[in-house]
Amino acid sequence: MSFGKPFVLVVLGTLFAMIVAGTLLYNGSRTGYARGEMNPRDPSLTLSRAQELIAQQYPVPQATPQTVAATAAAGTVALFDVRTAEEFEKGHIDGAVRVDPGMSAEDFFATFGRFRTGKPAIFYCSVGYRSSELVARLVPHMKTSSPIGKFNLSGGAFRWVYEGRELVSGHEPGELHPFNVEWSEFLSRLMATKTAVQ
Repeated sequence: MSFGKPFVLVVLGTLFAMIVAGTLLYNGSRTGYARGEMNPRDPSLTLSRAQELIAQQYPVPQATPQTVAATAAAGTVALFDVRTAEEFEKGHIDGAVRVDPGMSAEDFFATFGRFRTGKPAIFYCSVGYRSSELVARLVPHMKTSSPIGKFNLSGGAFRWVYEGRELVSGHEPGELHPFNVEWSEFLSRLMATKTAVQ
């Protein structure tokens, strides 16, 4: 059986469209906006609004950047960066340990149990979606009597940098990785508002 050139082109075109659609849905689901929660390309989306939307979906305890900066400097918290290795290597909060965003609660406690030193644990990602998702997975596995809390850094690394705090990469100053193209556009708008205020 032989197929004509038009048929082959239609099949290839359909496959290409399916791959593109699947990629867009996957990338969208990683940030939540595929489900209509927030779209980083929406010019009306602010960092505060993104924080509100994330908190609605994942109502986990929050820590402000000011609190985290003070406690991190004093060494009284354990910091966990819930981003990819590429994001972490580009720049992270000093003292943070990277955690894979998809890590299960069981794997987290098995891998990072050594950090249970009586300190609160602070989790962050770019804006707080991935870190809130991880905290929500961890909370049910904590002892209800445990006084040690697990918190999401409100606004994530984006707010950390927006408010003038630094990131590191090894022993050098780091840069903020935007996560993907859509969030890069959002980050550019965010930093432009800071420049306009100054």
